[in-house]
Amino acid sequence: RIGEGRLSREKETEGDYRYFREPNLISVRVTEDILKEAEQDVPELPFDRLRRYVDTQGLSVQDAETLVEEKSIADYYDGVTATYDGPPKRAADWVRNQVLRTLNDTSNPYDTLADLPVTSEYLGNLLDMIESGTLSDSLAHQVFEKILVSGKSPEQVVAEEGLQPPEDDFIIGMVDQVIAEDPETVLVVRDGNPKAIGRLIGLAMKLTQGRADAKRVRELLMERI
Repeated sequence: RIGEGRLSREKETEGDYRYFREPNLISVRVTEDILKEAEQDVPELPFDRLRRYVDTQGLSVQDAETLVEEKSIADYYDGVTATYDGPPKRAADWVRNQVLRTLNDTSNPYDTLADLPVTSEYLGNLLDMIESGTLSDSLAHQVFEKILVSGKSPEQVVAEEGLQPPEDDFIIGMVDQVIAEDPETVLVVRDGNPKAIGRLIGLAMKLTQGRADAKRVRELLMERI
């Protein structure tokens, strides 16, 4: 009948399945010690890593999924965070946007993360320099590109290229110059439109050739306006 199931036969024992034990294999008793040792040998699985990134480090699911896509990427990211003490989000952004972009760029000769001159330790140190205010974001990107070419550490590149951010006195001079050259925008900011300060920040950053910290430039502009 349609829609009706009927039992045809029963298979309940090993004999029913024509299953025969291998006589030459000895029985193995799995102890708790064996299980614990086996658990220690199992690497952190992708889902466990993703959960750690989201629950412990506060990354978004999207960021975490990108990082655990390949074991080499997750290992690299973990190497960065082992060196870098700042927000994990910044480390994730640099790995996703800068490191992976570099690997996908056909003009670069690097096929794998192992080939990349910017090691996870180098990137961690570079991010620490941003966090401490030693480098601005724009300068850090320049340093990253120079490491790709030279293979030198961030500290070596900064010292040899003279990429340290300018002193406050120099930035103040540039800020004062911008304020004097664009009084109309200054009035707009004073009249209650703080978004207009973006133009002044851009002009000041141009005068400092991108070496100043944009956050510091904004602070000085607001103080002096």
